[in-house]
Amino acid sequence: GLLLVSSVVAPPAVLVSERRPPAEAPSFSAETVRTGQFMSKFENYAADSFAFREGFRTIKAFTAFEIFRQTDMGGLYMDATGIGKFERIDEKSFRESLRKLNSFAHGFAKAGESMDGATGRAIGDANTPTATAGGANLYFAVIPDKSMYARHDYPTYDPKIACGLLEDELQGFQAIDLTDALGAGDYYRTDLHWDQTRLAGVVAALDEKMEFGGGGSEANGSGSEVNGGALDGYDLSAGVGGVPNGGEISVIGGAPDSYEILTAGKWNGVYAGQLALPVPPDTMRYAENEAVRGAAAKALDPNTGEMKPLPIYDKTALTGIDPYNFFLGGPQPLITIENPNAKQRRELYICRDSFGSSLAPLLIPYYSKITLIDFRYIDSRVLPQYITLPSEHEPEQSPQNTQGNPSSAGQSTTNPSKPPADILFLYSPEVLNQPTTLLAG
Repeated sequence: GLLLVSSVVAPPAVLVSERRPPAEAPSFSAETVRTGQFMSKFENYAADSFAFREGFRTIKAFTAFEIFRQTDMGGLYMDATGIGKFERIDEKSFRESLRKLNSFAHGFAKAGESMDGATGRAIGDANTPTATAGGANLYFAVIPDKSMYARHDYPTYDPKIACGLLEDELQGFQAIDLTDALGAGDYYRTDLHWDQTRLAGVVAALDEKMEFGGGGSEANGSGSEVNGGALDGYDLSAGVGGVPNGGEISVIGGAPDSYEILTAGKWNGVYAGQLALPVPPDTMRYAENEAVRGAAAKALDPNTGEMKPLPIYDKTALTGIDPYNFFLGGPQPLITIENPNAKQRRELYICRDSFGSSLAPLLIPYYSKITLIDFRYIDSRVLPQYITLPSEHEPEQSPQNTQGNPSSAGQSTTNPSKPPADILFLYSPEVLNQPTTLLAG
């Protein structure tokens, strides 16, 4: 009976709960049958297309967690901190990803020097405090997977292994450890991503090394204890269920102005759909201030090759297939954010995955321009068509001569005090475990 119903009822165009299209029906031929491709693909097609699929998935998950009392199912776990997926480091894949990104950094350094026509320094060796590439400082931070904060003794993301791999594979980068800047309460309960409004510790940890003006070494959390340090105004209250956390951003005293925390709505993350159990939704909250409201964001349109206006917070995404696209429109190959009211001319490049979309708005007050690059959607070889790496010796326009001498107005002069650009590589273990998705090198 179920087979008959499944053959009559058309499968959905999109499996909304899992945010993917269903497997397509395989083509039938003597060749596909002989090679086994037909049966292999048909199994996936049948699993995605049978009637009442979602109901059966829920029954299966309920049986696993509530009757057999399993601690995880298919790599997914559910505990007091929420739903997560155990993400271990695949050392071979991790190394390959790091080599790709390291190669890009070296190549970008040379391209930045030639395109700028300046004498920016090449990437320094690993012993330099902060290496430079074409006049830019290089930083690398791995985002801890939320499973490492789960209440399970299962093998998961290991920051010590990650640190060792960074030391082995990267030359001229300064590593930024975010392990103690986060806790289970700083991630959405139903999704893999962090909650933007709980990134006080992350901003402070970045500022400790990058020195963009948000705080200092005392501002980040440590272990299960978190303190506000130099960032007066951070509300470092306890996380969900008393879980230690990196700190809630309610007001940032170190920023040019305070953040207002706003609520966009309720949503269910990707893990809720994968688990197939009814769970309370997360609340989508976001931080906004005058700097964010006054900034102008643009994204590269892959079809036209033009940069088009982009909302920093896209409220229409909340009703789409992935509500996390609320932050900077979701997957984008290239984004620029310009802050015309910045107190200093300083630029930041973030080579990133989806986590960077929610972090970038928090850094707007400290930079005149932020460029986000996602190598999953743009090949590093075409980047020179769209961006150049500014040298720390880039000429600036002199202000108008107050004595009325027109000959000095608008002349280019070298500003030795202009800070070099910062390049931050910010990636989650999930992406670093999949080097084939990174079009860098």
